Amino acid sequence: MNIYIIVEIKKREFLSRFLLALEAASNGHSVYLGNIVQLLDKNLIKPGLIHHKSLTPNKKRINQLKNLKRRNFLITSQDEEVGHVNENGSEYASTRFGEPTIKLVDYLFTWGKFDYKNLSFKYPKLKKKIINTGNPRADYWRKDFKKYYGKKSNKYILISSNFENIFGNTTLYEKYKFLKETKYFKLGMSEKLLFKRMTIEAILIEKFINLLKKLAKIFKKKKFLFRPHPIENSSHWKIIFEDYKNFLVDNSNNLSDVLNNAEIVLHNGCTGGLESAVRGIPTISYMPIKDTIGHPISNRVSTIKKTELSVISEIKKILNKKEKYKLKKKNFKEIDNRFENIATQPSYKNIIKFWNNLDNEEYSQANNEILIKSFLKSKLLRKKISFRPYVNKKFEPFTYFEITEIKSKLEKVNSKFKDIKIELLSEDLIKVCKRV
Repeated sequence: MNIYIIVEIKKREFLSRFLLALEAASNGHSVYLGNIVQLLDKNLIKPGLIHHKSLTPNKKRINQLKNLKRRNFLITSQDEEVGHVNENGSEYASTRFGEPTIKLVDYLFTWGKFDYKNLSFKYPKLKKKIINTGNPRADYWRKDFKKYYGKKSNKYILISSNFENIFGNTTLYEKYKFLKETKYFKLGMSEKLLFKRMTIEAILIEKFINLLKKLAKIFKKKKFLFRPHPIENSSHWKIIFEDYKNFLVDNSNNLSDVLNNAEIVLHNGCTGGLESAVRGIPTISYMPIKDTIGHPISNRVSTIKKTELSVISEIKKILNKKEKYKLKKKNFKEIDNRFENIATQPSYKNIIKFWNNLDNEEYSQANNEILIKSFLKSKLLRKKISFRPYVNKKFEPFTYFEITEIKSKLEKVNSKFKDIKIELLSEDLIKVCKRV
C-alpha cells in the first residue's frame, strides 16, 4: 500500500523515519518520506497510510485529521518531541494528545511502558488504539546498531545544548503567542512556568559559557564540539566562542552520528545526554543551580556535577582512564520503562507489523508520479526565481549522496535494505520502494 511518513524537523526525525521507510518498502509498500503536507494540500496523492509526528489537540490538527479521514486515509502517529523524556505523565497525556485526535487515528505508538500507561489511563475507552512499540529513534541506540556507526575517529568532547528558548529562532513573545493560540495554557501549561523557564535558562547559559571557556583553555589539546539544539541559532554561539581555536560550533550532523566520536558528553537536561548515557558514553550533567529547564531523566542517568572544579576533575579522570563510566543500576529499570526497544525487538519492526495489519488493496492505487514530479519541479522553479526565497529552518535539503550514504550504513544492520530503491523527488521529499 501507499505509506506517507511526515518529517517536520529533519535533524530530529529523519533517521528514525527513514528506518521505518526502508522496512516498510522491504515488506512491499511504496513509501513517500518528507514534506507530505504539500502533496496533501494539492490533492496529489492517493489514499494510503499517513504517519504523523504528533496528535496535539488543537483545532488545526483536528481539522487536518478529519479531512484525511474524509479522503479515506489510514492514520497512525507517534510523538517525536517529548514522549521519551516527559516527567509529568498526566500533563503529557493532556497537552500532547486529546480524545478528539486519538479517535481519528488507527494506531498511536508509544516509546515505552511509561507513556503507554499514562495514555491508557487518561483515555481508557481508546486503549485498543494505543500500542507500546518503542520508537525507531531509540533503535539507533541499540548494541546491534554499532555496525551502522563504524569505527570511532577524530574524538572530541561534545557539549549538547538545550537552550532553544533564548538562543532559538523565535522570540519570547512569539513563543507565548503560539502557546496561547494553540491553547497549551488551558491544557495544563502555565504562563508562570514559561517565564520561569526563560529566567532559569538565562542563568544556565551564563554559567555554561563561563565553564566552557575555562575548559577550552585548560584542555588546549582537546577538541570541543558544541552542538546547538536543532532550533537554536548556531551563529549566536559561533560569535561567543570565535576566539577559541579548539572549539567548534556545528549542528549540521545528526546527533546519533555525532555521539559516535564523542569521548565525553557535557549537558544539562538535554536529550543528547540521555542517548549518550544509554549508549555507554561518559556523560556529565553540569547543574550549577538546582533548577533545570531541560529533562530531569537526562540528568539522572548522567554523572551530576554542580561546580566548575568538579566538572574539570571528572573530565580529567575520564581522559586518564581512572574511572570507567557506568550507568547506575537504579537507572536501568527507568530506561527499560521509558524505551520498549532497547533490549527487546527493534521498534521499526514492531511498527511495520501493525502497518501490515492495515494493508488493503484499497490503499494500493498507484500515484500519478508525472503529476507529482511536475508540481515539485514548478515549486522549485518558483523558489529559484523568487527574490525572497523561502528557507525552511527546520528542514535542510535532501541530497542523493546523503540518502544513499545513510542507506548503505543501514544495510550493515539489515541486509534486506540492499534491495530497496531510493528516488529523490525534491529537496524535501523522497520515494522508497522495493526494486522490481
